[in-house]
Amino acid sequence: MPPLVIDTDVLSFIFRSDTRAALYAPHLFGHVLTISFQTRAEMLRGAISANWGERRRQQLRQWLRKFAVVHSSDELCERWAEALADQDIPSRRRTRGSRPRPYCLTSRWLRTTPGTTPASPA
Repeated sequence: MPPLVIDTDVLSFIFRSDTRAALYAPHLFGHVLTISFQTRAEMLRGAISANWGERRRQQLRQWLRKFAVVHSSDELCERWAEALADQDIPSRRRTRGSRPRPYCLTSRWLRTTPGTTPASPA
C-alpha cells in the first residue's frame, strides 16, 4: 500500500468527526496513512492552545499513534527549500484581523515529502 500524507486540517476533521472528513474518506482507503512531524506538532499545539486537560491530551497522543510520522531530514529540508524557491509568491500573508499565516505552503510542504502523495478532496 502506498503512503499518503494527511494534512493537518484533514486529520483534525477526522479526529473531531467533522462532516468534512467524508470528502476525504474515499482518498484514504488503500494507503498507509502518514502525517508529517509538523502535522503532529500542530495537532498537539491545538490541544494545548484549547487548554485541554492532560487526560484529553493523552487521548489525542494515543490516537495520533495510529499514523506513521515522516520526520525531518536534510533531504526533506533541501526539497522544501527548493519548493519555496520555485514559487514567485510571498511566503507569508496577512488577512484582516489575523496573524501571519503561511500562504499555500501546506500543499507545497506535502509535495516535498519523499515517497508520499498529499490527500485532496474530489
